This record gives sequence, structure tokens and C-alpha cells, in this order.
Amino acid sequence: MSTKSTLIILIFSFISLLFLETATAQQKGIFELRNSHSAVKSNSSKLNLQQDRFNFYELSQKLHTTVYISNNAVNHVYGEGKIKKITFNDTQSFNLLGANQYNTVELITINVSQASDLKTVLNLNKINNLESLKYVFIICYFECSAEQIADFITPIPNIRVFHKIETPS
Repeated sequence: MSTKSTLIILIFSFISLLFLETATAQQKGIFELRNSHSAVKSNSSKLNLQQDRFNFYELSQKLHTTVYISNNAVNHVYGEGKIKKITFNDTQSFNLLGANQYNTVELITINVSQASDLKTVLNLNKINNLESLKYVFIICYFECSAEQIADFITPIPNIRVFHKIETPS
């Protein structure tokens, strides 16, 4: 293979990777909450963000050890081993995040059923034991905006926040 054709293939691959992030988000209906501090400064940062987004999809869409919480109680634990995910079925049970058993959690999913649930604020700065947390995924079962989500959560710079609207049929 000539150097020119190899270069063309590399350029095409790189351009494809740049557009993959947007296409994937739109296909799945999952969007990332961006803040002013998350600007991507280099192509290597973009590639790292794309890999990280892939890791988020892998974690959120596949089976991992998960704790299901609602009404201030653990309702169910799925799987064995280290807990990777917590799913909240309400916004009133965040006080349970203080348990040390959640220090391996990488993803918190929050199911929000009505707009009034977004009045409870999740302040991640106040939770010290979530050393492994990488993502928060908010699923609204009504029309909600990125602004409402931004008011609902106080993020930490190294934790990515994703959201999705899923209207029941």
C-alpha cells in the first residue's frame, strides 16, 4: 500500500471519528450536559471524549452489578461483585449515596417522572465516597430541558452528565 493511500485512509478514519460522537448521541437520543469548563481544546481530547462516551454507553446499556433505590430504601440488587451502577427511581433518596459500599459506582442513573422532581438538587460536591463515579444519567419521563437538568444537578468537573427524554407510549 502506498504512503498516499495510507494517509488518505488515516484522514478518513480521523474525520469519521470526529463525527461519530454527534451521530451516536442523536441515534440514541442521549445528550450531554455541557458546562463552560468542558471545552475540548485538542484533537486528542476529542478522541478521549469519544472513548469515554463509548464507555458511558457500554456501562449504561449493558448489564453490570446495579443497585435499585427508591423511597429511601434499596429495593433490589442485580448481579454480584462490585457495584458499578445505582439507579434511583425517585429524587428523594439521594441521602443513601453516603454509604461506603458505593465507592466503586461509576454510573448513577436517575429516573425523573415529573417536573416537580427536578426541584430537589443533587449536589455531587457534598458526596465524598463516590471516588469511582464518572457519569450521571438523567432520564426524564416528560419534556425537560437542558436548563432544568443543569439546575437539578451540581456537577463536579470530572463527572459527565447525560440526559434523555423518554416519553411513555
